[in-house]
Amino acid sequence: MKIQVNNLGAIKEGTIDLSKKLNVFCGPNGTGKTYMAYLIYALTKLENKNIGVSLADFYTAELIEKNTAGISLEPDSIFEFREREFLQVSSNLWNVFAIPEAKAGDYFKDTKIKCLETREEFGQRFEALRIEETLKFYSFTFK
Repeated sequence: MKIQVNNLGAIKEGTIDLSKKLNVFCGPNGTGKTYMAYLIYALTKLENKNIGVSLADFYTAELIEKNTAGISLEPDSIFEFREREFLQVSSNLWNVFAIPEAKAGDYFKDTKIKCLETREEFGQRFEALRIEETLKFYSFTFK
């Protein structure tokens, strides 16, 4: 996933590819390294996020009976969720960088953050994934 950033602190224009195994920020003080690290954290942190899939009674019964359940994840739904996350982070940069909300316009009025991956590219990458998760409810473990 490539992220394009414009007018974020000292960063006038930049692109970072988060699909790489390693990204290194280096440069003199005041060039935007910390801003970019904070932005990436805000966009990727896991914080009680709900992508619209819940364990309905059917899945719960299947988990108890078979110790496994298949839950359908639609690429379009997840793509749209990610788009909403980008908008949420973009509109709350004041909170990401601990700046008073009243001052947000002074710092971020021209800031643009965009994911460069198209819906089609995301769909292809998503289809190549095999997702398995283990759920634990009290003393019961489901794989």
